[in-house]
Amino acid sequence: MSKAAVSQITVTNKGTALRWDLKTKEYCCGDLMLAKALNEYGTELKDSWPSVSGETPATMPFGPGTPEYWCHPALTMHHLTLTDMKDLVEYEAQRKNPVSICVNLS
Repeated sequence: MSKAAVSQITVTNKGTALRWDLKTKEYCCGDLMLAKALNEYGTELKDSWPSVSGETPATMPFGPGTPEYWCHPALTMHHLTLTDMKDLVEYEAQRKNPVSICVNLS
């Protein structure tokens, strides 16, 4: 997020985070609530699929024909469990080329 967007909901409009935090408990997705809070002040978030995806590592399509998922950095993944997070850390630690964002399927 830009510094201006963060300032807008934390400084200029104090109380926004507290108000939306209470509403967030009723919904599944924090990024949805952030979008709604920003939209309240005229800032619209744009869809940036596949970098912002509703997939988890277990549900993400894998294999030939799915490079749109695997050759872009993943900025968010939804509903990760503690086990999912640990698995991702272990995967990243064992990668042969951690600098590359593409998974080599060959």
